[in-house]
Amino acid sequence: MGKSLCVADSNSTSGRPMRFAPDSLGNIWAFDVKGSVLRRPRLVHHTESGWPDGLQVTKNGYLLVAALGGVDVVDPQTGLLPGKMNTPGDIIFNLERGPRRDDQGMWLLTGRNSIHQVLIKDL
Repeated sequence: MGKSLCVADSNSTSGRPMRFAPDSLGNIWAFDVKGSVLRRPRLVHHTESGWPDGLQVTKNGYLLVAALGGVDVVDPQTGLLPGKMNTPGDIIFNLERGPRRDDQGMWLLTGRNSIHQVLIKDL
């Protein structure tokens, strides 16, 4: 199985937009990695609101995308959105698995206003 690199195009505010395509704002791109070369760029997901930030891959291969109002759960093979973790009124900037090994299924979502603890079974 090959390796892939996923990139969140959040249109950097440093004055130099990070755009892979003309209307890429809010997109998640995947690239095949071969040695030190990135190949075959492809659109994996477009966030519905805000811009994508933190990315994580679950043990089942789903891509978790931190965004405005929660976390999108994306199937990177199909681009389908089988779920969403909602955090109304908050922007999620990052997400991490729980701090202990026995916290299987627990995720911490870092938002602007709160740190949310979410328990997800079999993801």
